[in-house]
Amino acid sequence: MTTHRLLRYLCTLPAAQIQDVLQHEGCGRAVFRLLPSEAKHLVLRTAFLDVPIPRDVVMAWMDGTDEERMEDALELLVGLQFFEETWMEPGRKKTGIVASNVVPGLRRVLCATGPPRSTLGLSLEWHQDIHTMDRWSKNRWESFLLYLLGAMKQPWKDEDGAEREAFKKMETLTEQAELVKVSRKEGTLTVTEKGFQFLLQQQSEQLWLLLQCCLMELAGKDEQVVTMLSLLLESSCLPPGAGGVLEQKKNEERKLLRVLSIMGLVMMETREDTLYFFTPMTALLCSGQSVQQQGAGVQGHRVVVETNFRLYAYTSSRLLVTILTMFCREVYRLPALFVGELNREAAKIAFRQGIKASQVVSFLRRYESSGNIESVLPENVVQQLFAWEDELNRVRLQDAVLYQDFTSDGALYESVLRQANESQHFLWKDGEHMQVVVALPAHRQISEFIKQSSSRGK
Repeated sequence: MTTHRLLRYLCTLPAAQIQDVLQHEGCGRAVFRLLPSEAKHLVLRTAFLDVPIPRDVVMAWMDGTDEERMEDALELLVGLQFFEETWMEPGRKKTGIVASNVVPGLRRVLCATGPPRSTLGLSLEWHQDIHTMDRWSKNRWESFLLYLLGAMKQPWKDEDGAEREAFKKMETLTEQAELVKVSRKEGTLTVTEKGFQFLLQQQSEQLWLLLQCCLMELAGKDEQVVTMLSLLLESSCLPPGAGGVLEQKKNEERKLLRVLSIMGLVMMETREDTLYFFTPMTALLCSGQSVQQQGAGVQGHRVVVETNFRLYAYTSSRLLVTILTMFCREVYRLPALFVGELNREAAKIAFRQGIKASQVVSFLRRYESSGNIESVLPENVVQQLFAWEDELNRVRLQDAVLYQDFTSDGALYESVLRQANESQHFLWKDGEHMQVVVALPAHRQISEFIKQSSSRGK
């Protein structure tokens, strides 16, 4: 059973925070929509019952359903505070009723009629075109990634202090996620090994990682965590294009919305007031659907790799071209075409930066087809990428210590060898000349062992 990541995250929160989130009608509706079908069935069957239901009775309701899927559904509902476990008979644990503290809100959600209503000030009174928001969202996220790569300088306006503060906040989040190293003195960003791997991930995975970092940073601020989760959950239930007035939000809420704006999840627009709109990317991220299945992120871009290692990227995306140059050599570039070459030198530079051959292959396959045109990444190219990666692993440098001059004391040599193996720091031995090499961290331990063994021998 596939459980959406937002629900899995909710299950990790303290019970009080879960209850605060679910007390919003829009959030309760969103959580119910995200539940797997088995969990929805159980909620509908038990929401209006006030007595404990035996576990075997609950399992019988879904006769024919995989028992493991039912167990997963029950575990999820217990984690979300919908169910509680209770003892109905001595020595036997049975499933209890829907948790009493969320029953009223849950019943209101199930009995609600009419269009979804917002409890957080979102309305269709202010409406934004979906296609405009989609383009804005993609450009916004690309701008931030280009900023991380150093390909774009200061994407905010000097006079916009709130925008600058939001970008600095995102810098902090990426630093906490160990994606970049920030030099406060020079004011520069350096992408780390983990950061290069991050750039090759799908956009939904990138956004979720940073959202988790943001939520972790707010861990001690219960109200802000609840507000952010409520915004994300409710946005998935409302019609696309619903918006709200930024000035009507509290100061901390405005800061959260501006951080989400940097991710391309919230679009800001100034009319008579500053309005904010949740973009289609937010709905996809919160609905459990794959962004790639909806065509976002690869639509309009195509990469073809030939057996001669030539690479053709039919794109005008500055970000895609920048990422491709991380592991291939640029041959020439036209307004809507990038031509490169996969070679040993460029590939090894990428591998030394922390990028894996499997990630390069996965990235190229993500862009290798478009529409009805099919393209297959040549097998010789795939094998060669892994071969170049293996070349870097043939020889490894490691600090070590050589122990020799055991003279004729073979017993001491065998004892040291055994001690090195037990400590899992053994690297090499030469039994004929009684030599052994161990990793440097074990040097002190082995030295003490030799001294003690020698003193006992005397």
